Amino acid sequence: MDMAPCPYECKAVNRSACGIQYSKPRQAPFCAIPHTSSWPAILQTPKEADRAEPYRPAAALLVTGDDPDAQANLTAGLLPQPNLRAAQLLSVQRYLEGFSADVGSESGAVPAEFLSLLGLSLGTSARIQAGLYLETALVGEEPSLYALWPNGTCATLGLAGSANTSLPTMLEAMVNASNPAAVAATINQRLAGLLSDAASNGSTGAALAGRVSGIKMNCTDVVMARQADAAELQRSLYCGYHQARCNGSAATNQYAAGFDWRGTNATRFAPDLYYNDTYGLPRNEAPSVYQRVPQVRSGCCAGLAGVQQTR
Repeated sequence: MDMAPCPYECKAVNRSACGIQYSKPRQAPFCAIPHTSSWPAILQTPKEADRAEPYRPAAALLVTGDDPDAQANLTAGLLPQPNLRAAQLLSVQRYLEGFSADVGSESGAVPAEFLSLLGLSLGTSARIQAGLYLETALVGEEPSLYALWPNGTCATLGLAGSANTSLPTMLEAMVNASNPAAVAATINQRLAGLLSDAASNGSTGAALAGRVSGIKMNCTDVVMARQADAAELQRSLYCGYHQARCNGSAATNQYAAGFDWRGTNATRFAPDLYYNDTYGLPRNEAPSVYQRVPQVRSGCCAGLAGVQQTR
C-alpha cells in the first residue's frame, strides 16, 4: 500500500456547510436542520366514489350531541368559511420570508404548514405509506388534495365541479369571497407579487414558488350529517364499509370523521372523536406507522373556540 503524503492541499474550509450533500452517511445525521419539512393537518377523506349517499359527491361528517343547541354551535366551527384578508396574507408572507432566510439556498425542505396559515382545511384520500416521512397527500404516486368547505361554498367560490384547481386560483377565489371587490383586487395583486418575489429570491425562493404553484386541489363541499344519538352515529360509520353488508347491501358509504359532542359546552370539553382509519390497517409489506388524526382534533378545538368567542 502506498503511504506517500497526499499531493493535494486544502485551499478553503466552510464550516457552515453541513448536510447530506457534504457528508458521509454516518456524519449527516449529526448536522443541524434549521427547518425540517412540515405538513398541515390533513383529514383522511374518502374518494368521491366511496363517499356516503345521499351526500355524494360532497363529503360528510357525522355529528351528534346531548344538547341540540350546543351541538349546532360546535358543529358550525368545524370548518371555516373562506376568509383571506390582507393582514393574513402579509403574516404568511413574513413567515415564508423568515423560512427562506433560515434554511438557506441549499435546503430541500417544504414549509407546507403555510397552507393552514392561509385558512385552508385540507383532506386527502391518498394512501398512507409506512415509514415515509413525506405526506402522501402532496407527493407520491397518487397525491390527492381536497380543499374542504362548508356545504355550498364551492359554488360561492365559482369552483363547483372543478378538478385540479391550482393553489393560486383557489386563493384568489377565497380573497374574492371574503373582501369587497376593490379590496379583493388589491389583495390578489399582492398575492401574485408574493409568488413573483419568491421566485426571484434565489434558488430557495424559486423552488418554494414552484412548489406553491404546483399544488393542485379539488374544491370539496362537506355536509354535516346530524345523527339522533351516539348509537346511530356508530352504526352509520360501521355500515359505511362494504364488508358490513348492512341491510344486505355491499355498497360503500364512507364518512370522513364523526363528532359526538356529548356534554361539551363553553366551559366543558368532553367529545368523542371518530377518525377514518381505512389506511391504518396493516398491509402485507408493513404496518402503517401513523394515522391522520390531527385535523379531526383541530376541527374539534376550532368548534369549541367558536362557541367560547360568542359567550
